[in-house]
Amino acid sequence: MRKRSLFIVPLFIVLILSGCMSNEPSHPASTENANHTAKPEQPAAKLPEKEKLDEFVKKIQPEGLQLNKIIHDDIDGDGKQEYIITFGDYERILIARFDGEFQLLGEPKESIGIVHHYSDVEIMNLEPDKKFIVLHSVGGHMDQGSGFSIFQVNGNTIKEIISNFPNATGRGTRELKDYDADGIFESVSYYYLNDVQRHIVVSYTKYDGSGAEKQDLKYGNDNKRFIYPKQPQDVIKNFVENFHFKEWLTEEQKQLVEDQTLIDFNMRNYVSFSGMEDYGLDLDIKEISTDEESVKTFTVQSMYEKPIKPKLIFTLNKVSNQWKVKKVEQEPVIEQSQIWINGKKVDAKPILKGKNIYIPMQTAFPELGLNPQLNAEYQAFRVNTATSVVFFKADTEVVSKTDMNVDNFEADDIYENRMRKFKEKAVWIKDYPIQVNDKVYISLSFMKSYLNVNVTIDKENNIILSSEKFDEEQNLQQLYAAWEEKFGKIGNSYSNTWYVYNYKDFYDKYYSFKFWDIPQNLSYALLYYKDAEISP
Repeated sequence: MRKRSLFIVPLFIVLILSGCMSNEPSHPASTENANHTAKPEQPAAKLPEKEKLDEFVKKIQPEGLQLNKIIHDDIDGDGKQEYIITFGDYERILIARFDGEFQLLGEPKESIGIVHHYSDVEIMNLEPDKKFIVLHSVGGHMDQGSGFSIFQVNGNTIKEIISNFPNATGRGTRELKDYDADGIFESVSYYYLNDVQRHIVVSYTKYDGSGAEKQDLKYGNDNKRFIYPKQPQDVIKNFVENFHFKEWLTEEQKQLVEDQTLIDFNMRNYVSFSGMEDYGLDLDIKEISTDEESVKTFTVQSMYEKPIKPKLIFTLNKVSNQWKVKKVEQEPVIEQSQIWINGKKVDAKPILKGKNIYIPMQTAFPELGLNPQLNAEYQAFRVNTATSVVFFKADTEVVSKTDMNVDNFEADDIYENRMRKFKEKAVWIKDYPIQVNDKVYISLSFMKSYLNVNVTIDKENNIILSSEKFDEEQNLQQLYAAWEEKFGKIGNSYSNTWYVYNYKDFYDKYYSFKFWDIPQNLSYALLYYKDAEISP
């Protein structure tokens, strides 16, 4: 029995020393200090203060909300402790001061209104010896935003320093951190863009919003850096997207253009950037020409806009195996243009391909006095004008033109070779006739250059065409007269040479000698006309 008693006495002393026998009541909620506080861990409050805290909490506790979190520190440096007491899921946040008794100072209120809910509260040293109350917040429902608000205790008032949350969209990240490692916290905003490069634009300034704003650019793509787009469509999209944060992405824009003045283009007149941080840009990019391997043209339009914004025409050049934007211009608005031919309004609508305006041949040519003849085998057209014979084929880049004048006749010695002909001129052109929905369309520039049509466009975008009608038989007599003047009087066989070039029908008995190869040549232009002249 004595040995057992001797054992119990030391054990009792140990328990007393270890505090297990303390009668001090435990606090109903955990009392903790947030990260970055001047005192990461503080000793428990003395018994009278804790009792008063319990009573104070019961007094201010909102109905239906449970006590959540209590933190305290001397925030304003007056030697008195400020208490931050939260209820529910941070639905109520109350701030009090203890100076022998607890005094309720109030609640932190954001001036912009709350479109989010709080997720945590901390007391933080945002710069040496300066403590602030920081409320962290997150977006509700489907929003993915996060942000914060900073408050300072000023006497008996709670002063808002700044609120930083993506209120406009509900998306984006705003955080407090010492971004540049200078000992002072910054208000840092992250903009995650749904664009070609997966840009992350970082904007930061001093935590209270004062001082110069600085930027940092990061990339969310797999390479974590700028990757030059391979496809011209992606170059266009990358270039347009960068106008959203142009002040931060100017240097990247400069890499995408051949002419650096293009970065001053007023892109916002044509493209809406409202969805950049959510779903990216809705751009309709269509290639409208492939005239050369090193040059491409595209139409670009912002989709789903009300009202619809005008289209842009992008021209890109391939430089050192990279596509560069050379030119950006607004597409001419011609959909409502009226067509007038020789003073008469015609029922036809123009279309646009690249920078060229086209009108339907079947409607325009009769009014212009032009009589196109079709070679059914090769689907090539012949058109006589007062001064030339023109052959062309829809969607073919070569036109054949034969000028009808004596200076263009191969007749050094007409009596030795009766097969002398007018010299044909074949030219590679960019504004060649096209076929759309079974209709052949002729560009205005083609009609002006090869069919002797006068073309003007007035201030209302009306297209005005005019041509001088001619009589084929009368024209033939004029050619006879020119021949006789230069070469002297000739017999019927040579006069037939003139006649076949100006014959009113497509075929005649001389056709096989004069024009048999041109329709076929147009159908195999790459083979027969590879050395043809290129139009400027």
